[in-house]
Amino acid sequence: MLPADLARRNLRRNLRDYAAYYSCLVFVVVAFYSFSSLRENPQFLEASKSSSRITAMFMVSSIIVAVFGFAFTWIASGFFLKRRSKEIATYSLLGLRRGETARLLFLESAVVGLFALGSGLLLGGLLARLEAMALAALMRLPIEVRFVLAPRAVLVTSGVFLAIFLLSAARSYVAVRRARLVDLFKAEKDAERPPRLTLPLSIAALLFLGAGYGVALSADLRGVIRFMLPVLGATILGTYCLFSGLAPGLLSLARRDRRRWLSGPRLVAYSQLSFRLRRNSRLLATIAVLDAVAMSSVATTASIYATGYQQITEASEFTYEYESADPALLGKAAAIVREEGRAVLSAERFALLRAELEGAPPTAEAREFGEKDGPFKGHLMRRSDYAKRLAARGDSAPPGLAPGQVIAVDPAYGEDTNMRAWSSAVTARLGSIPRSFAVVLVHRDPPISLEKAKPLLVLEDGEWERAAAALGPAARVEISGLVIDRPGDSAALTERLRAELGVGAVNFVAYSDHERDFYETSGMMLFIGVFLCLVFFLAACALIGFKQLIDARDDGRRYALLRKLGMSPEDGKRSVALQLRVVFGLPLLVGVAHTAFAMRMLSELLDGSILPAVLATTGAYLLFSAFFYRATLTSYLRALVRVEPERRS
Repeated sequence: MLPADLARRNLRRNLRDYAAYYSCLVFVVVAFYSFSSLRENPQFLEASKSSSRITAMFMVSSIIVAVFGFAFTWIASGFFLKRRSKEIATYSLLGLRRGETARLLFLESAVVGLFALGSGLLLGGLLARLEAMALAALMRLPIEVRFVLAPRAVLVTSGVFLAIFLLSAARSYVAVRRARLVDLFKAEKDAERPPRLTLPLSIAALLFLGAGYGVALSADLRGVIRFMLPVLGATILGTYCLFSGLAPGLLSLARRDRRRWLSGPRLVAYSQLSFRLRRNSRLLATIAVLDAVAMSSVATTASIYATGYQQITEASEFTYEYESADPALLGKAAAIVREEGRAVLSAERFALLRAELEGAPPTAEAREFGEKDGPFKGHLMRRSDYAKRLAARGDSAPPGLAPGQVIAVDPAYGEDTNMRAWSSAVTARLGSIPRSFAVVLVHRDPPISLEKAKPLLVLEDGEWERAAAALGPAARVEISGLVIDRPGDSAALTERLRAELGVGAVNFVAYSDHERDFYETSGMMLFIGVFLCLVFFLAACALIGFKQLIDARDDGRRYALLRKLGMSPEDGKRSVALQLRVVFGLPLLVGVAHTAFAMRMLSELLDGSILPAVLATTGAYLLFSAFFYRATLTSYLRALVRVEPERRS
């Protein structure tokens, strides 16, 4: 029989084993092709104002998928090689030369890879329009998505994954060529020592995880930024120590309580489970980390996307804001708004002064984040204008100011910060004369757009007039602002205002611009996050399933012996189900715990509640994990049933 015939026969025999591997490879190809094709889609590049950002983010995502796809195929091919080691040794005993056997495995791996690549490209091409429509909806781009063939994306995807599949197949070829016959027969049997509680690893797991979780619970905004990377590193190290030493050790200790833990099916389950956890410790720890990364990324991007209205509103005090020395432009802008069928809720003009500030920044916390002490650019505002702006949005009036006192407006920091943490004074250079002001209060919400509110000092009116005289007319900035109804549907109106006001309206800022930028960025991040989450999730479940199905051959022999000793089939099924629940559930529970503490830290960086997104993401993850658990359990039980006939033959 020729190697090609053997390869065809083996693929048919191992079709179930290859099914999950093939399906996951197809999805990885689909994800890579999706990112590559969307990166080159002219509809998005023309409609979006941030085409360079789209190209960069999809390029990075494509690289992540390619690296992850290579790691997945490499690990999975190792599982399959171990699974079929005895079969390979048998071929050698029957006279098939080692090189022919290696070519046989190479051919099998190449065929599966080529079919996965072709199926992935076909499915990706069929889904391309749906994916583009979903991305356009998330980014809120006003385009009619058409089917676009991306030949370059097809070539790039084919080249990348052909290289990945060929490298994986070559790895199997080299491993078979170099392996000794006795090693192939022993490859399925692990030389295992009885697992026991490893004190150094257990202590390290408790210390690393305790430190990471403790910082996550107690960190404020500064702590989150300062300790995010150390917490991430400690949590990852603690996870590997947990699965390598603590978890199998605790199970081995539990076996001593025979009355509670080792009754019925638990006798077999817990005796095998501690060995299984120890043998798969690195794989399970990696999956727990991947679960946490996937759930955290989706929950974070979904939270940001869901709180879009709040963030856009905070960034846009006015629907339209611009600088102009001509007061007539404000009336012209209001007339245009009314012509478009919109109501003008308010129209205001006020003046700011550009000033150079030196000494300490408005807050001591700014120095904690590495901001320079100065000099730096800022703006000065009258207290009366500031009071009008607060009244227009329904806020209470600011306190009175004496000469030499200021209110600092700093949108980056909260009002609940202890007053002693803020700088007590700031110096403004008024012409050639430095003037020191005492900071009596710090507000967070700016009265103007964020671009002009970093930083902003509010002065007593008389003090402001003296500063204006000292700085001269060149430092004066006349601000005009409009607030209209239904600002979320004003893109066309924005373009008309920008065209008709012309060069007289300098630094024109519109609510619709902030809305477009926000949804283009957050929608793209949510789309990428969901796709990467699916890739990580499918690969993690597939790797667990592969490893359990590989172990089913040895377990089948054990269960066949136990059935002869009187164990009922129902007890055997319960024992298998208990083992798989722990193997699937433990990394998932650890990943959920990591996600909960990670989102506690990220909640300091995000405005609004993140709980709904976290609950929705975790619930979906648990639901799909339960589905894969049931599928693996069914395949595992079928594999156990097949072992006994194979052994008799």
